[in-house]
Amino acid sequence: MCLEAKLIEESALLYVSRLLVSFAGAMKDDLELPLFDFGTIACATNNFSVTNKLGQGGYGPVYKVKP
Repeated sequence: MCLEAKLIEESALLYVSRLLVSFAGAMKDDLELPLFDFGTIACATNNFSVTNKLGQGGYGPVYKVKP
């Protein structure tokens, strides 16, 4: 790859990175999601019991929780 093409590619990647950071920041400000610590989640899922496992998602296992 020639130097000019490499500089254009790096510039484009930097631009996209900045867009993603800006977008993530905007989304963070718009969302009001509750945050739970590990202990609370472990307790609610009965310590990630297999009996509470509903399935497997793209980001990992999905558990039901007790109220």
